Amino acid sequence: MKVVQNIKAADLQRLGVSKPYSHQLLAGGKTPSLALAQKLERELGISTNVWPLPPKRAAANDTDTPPQEAAA
Repeated sequence: MKVVQNIKAADLQRLGVSKPYSHQLLAGGKTPSLALAQKLERELGISTNVWPLPPKRAAANDTDTPPQEAAA
């Protein structure tokens, strides 16, 4: 699944993105950091909205107890 149309890996590489990472981004296998997404928007006109959202990271303190109850 190609995430961004009409943008080539070489376009990303000119902005300092590595060759493998640029291909992964365009194929949808990776999600850019917010800073990179903003740079791509500024330099290439690629909206930050086109990138898939990264999966949520598991909370460091993953318990069933809500935080306010755990502190009591």
